Amino acid sequence: MNKLNSLILEGNIAAFEKCPSDIPSLTMQIETSRAYRNGKGEYENEKQSFVVIVYGELAEKAETNCKLGRDVRVIGRLSTFKYKDTNGKQSKAIGIIAENIDFKPLVVKNA
Repeated sequence: MNKLNSLILEGNIAAFEKCPSDIPSLTMQIETSRAYRNGKGEYENEKQSFVVIVYGELAEKAETNCKLGRDVRVIGRLSTFKYKDTNGKQSKAIGIIAENIDFKPLVVKNA
């Protein structure tokens, strides 16, 4: 039986970069925020940042639609990546592999 590894992430594009590769790929940093009341009843805002990796045709679509601050909804799955840090030490990181991206309409503000 397959075990489900799926998530939905909604937030703003904080950064994006095309990856040098034979396969079209792109990384995006998505920021989310959540307002809540703390134990004293005061409002606080919690921000999180997530790395999203996009491959293939979806990366080509994303590249043309990526704008800093743009709202997006990403449907994807968690994955662990191995990499070498700047000191050559083997490390691991958790990222999100995008399977679908919905770009929210851009809002044009009148001056």
